[in-house]
Amino acid sequence: MRLLVLLAACIIGGLAAGLSGSAVVTALMLIDGYQAGGDIISGYFVFAVIVSLFGWVAAIVFGLPAHAALTRHAPGWAAYTIAGIAAGALLSLMFAANDVRFVLIGVIAGGIGGLAFWAVARPDRQRNRDVGKLPGEART
Repeated sequence: MRLLVLLAACIIGGLAAGLSGSAVVTALMLIDGYQAGGDIISGYFVFAVIVSLFGWVAAIVFGLPAHAALTRHAPGWAAYTIAGIAAGALLSLMFAANDVRFVLIGVIAGGIGGLAFWAVARPDRQRNRDVGKLPGEART
């Protein structure tokens, strides 16, 4: 059952990163005065799919190991948000280190994706369920 929860956390965290990253891109385009030839909403959804794919990969590659480390030591939402920000910044720096706006997109998308991962996985609730159990009974 726990595996399904972690799979759902990766999917929802990646989707949240994609939607938030797309919202930041759309806002930056509108601020810059970009006039799209087509519908800006269709561009938003296309970019959301692309960023969500990167978000899913990041949730699996960075999120699951971070979850394993943070579950015992820092199961709160802030630690997961910071881990998401770090993963988003790292991924965006790998692809476009010279564009500050691209790094901003990665940081915001990573933070929201990390928060969404935490909201689904909720390691703080798992820890509370294990209180009062014998050592062999914990984490069933």
